[in-house]
Amino acid sequence: MNEFRNYQQFSVNITNPAYPDPCGGRDPRSFVVSTPANIVVLANDYQQPASDQFNAGVSQRLTADLAVHVDAVYTHVEEDRKIQDINPRDPASRLRPNATFGRVDRCTNRPGDVQYQALYVKLDKRFSHRTQFLVSRTFAHSDDNAPLVRYIDPFNPGLDFGPSNGERRSALVASGAFLAHSGYYARRRLESAITASVEHDGGEDLNRDGFNTDLVPGTTRNSGSRDLNLAAVNAWRAQNGLGAVDPSQIDSSRINIADVRASKTIAFRAGDAARSSSRRRFNVFNTTNLQAQFGGGRVTNALSPIFGSIQTARPGTQGELAAKIGW
Repeated sequence: MNEFRNYQQFSVNITNPAYPDPCGGRDPRSFVVSTPANIVVLANDYQQPASDQFNAGVSQRLTADLAVHVDAVYTHVEEDRKIQDINPRDPASRLRPNATFGRVDRCTNRPGDVQYQALYVKLDKRFSHRTQFLVSRTFAHSDDNAPLVRYIDPFNPGLDFGPSNGERRSALVASGAFLAHSGYYARRRLESAITASVEHDGGEDLNRDGFNTDLVPGTTRNSGSRDLNLAAVNAWRAQNGLGAVDPSQIDSSRINIADVRASKTIAFRAGDAARSSSRRRFNVFNTTNLQAQFGGGRVTNALSPIFGSIQTARPGTQGELAAKIGW
């Protein structure tokens, strides 16, 4: 679709427009930007991505009410969509090979690549003897070259390959319930995961491609606080007249949450109305879990005085009270 729209739209810049006539009596077409147009093209050999997926699992009963489950997943997606400027500025002269156009963003899929492997282990005890519990552990590893978006550097496509966005290498979840006397229930849930990888940039257009998203020299995409080359970051800061960043300044986005719930059901008379109530507390220990769910907040500009910090967090301790009457 973008190929058909390349010359059906124009950029119009009006500085300090007046009211009610923003054009000041001039022909609106006189404000059309006359610089070379940025266009989008589709690669002649573009095709749908191919995906290979393999799943294997085994379940084994250990006792009458206890079982273990192990599942493995492997996914490899090739030829996913990427965007590359095939008319990039020369880093030295800042001139484009074809001066008729600005950016020529070609949608291609030959280099797109996503590799994901995961192992899931679960120990499950069904309800018996007034108790039940479930403990699961997930190990995951995912690498890709940032499908669907443009290359970080049109002259070095290999910079895009790295850990997938939001990847967490390990997660542990444990939950259980206990039926106490008088009809009380209790439930506890603990979830923890190692830090997620994040991206960091220098906030400058180092390769002069028109985008301020370049990586700090010597670092790789999504190295984050897991494999961050802090020496390269500090060398870049020193080159720009700034002091070094201490490792303690790099915040972790690990998750550690415990929830509890207690409930009780009361029957007024046999066959008559029954009332149940429950109380629940989320993040009962009020643990600080930085980086809000589905949100950002990490300062990725290596020249910022608070580089590496996370400015958002998940909620602290929360309470919930519920009541229900049935008849």
